[in-house]
Amino acid sequence: KWTRAICDRAYGPDVMGLVGNEDEGQMSAWYVLAAMGMHPVCPGDNVYILTSPVFSKVEIALDKRYYKGDRFTVIAHDNSDRNIYIQRAKLNGKELNRAWITHDEVVNGGTLEFYMGETPNKEWGATELPPAGVGTRN
Repeated sequence: KWTRAICDRAYGPDVMGLVGNEDEGQMSAWYVLAAMGMHPVCPGDNVYILTSPVFSKVEIALDKRYYKGDRFTVIAHDNSDRNIYIQRAKLNGKELNRAWITHDEVVNGGTLEFYMGETPNKEWGATELPPAGVGTRN
């Protein structure tokens, strides 16, 4: 709910389309990731918290000079202004019962699928925390 609200209210196509200082591109980078459904909680960390995507489909072409994968695709089934809550998710065709993915999972390529609904599914992603050392800065 809140990621979608920030994307809708704090960003726009006009001259005042970005609230506050652009911070050398970081505000725009946050929007791109969040609009895809991946919230970068801590800069420099390798974990993205899964959140409500703005778009129904996004495809990232990965540069083979740096990454193993070819493409990373995010698909949000039944995505709409009303269906803003993740009901369940799949990563590369397998059920994903956690509300986060790692940067390595993204750059290895594949497909992240969200199944969206009108009300929160409070059970999905509520039990599995990132492994020790992942999601924290040392």
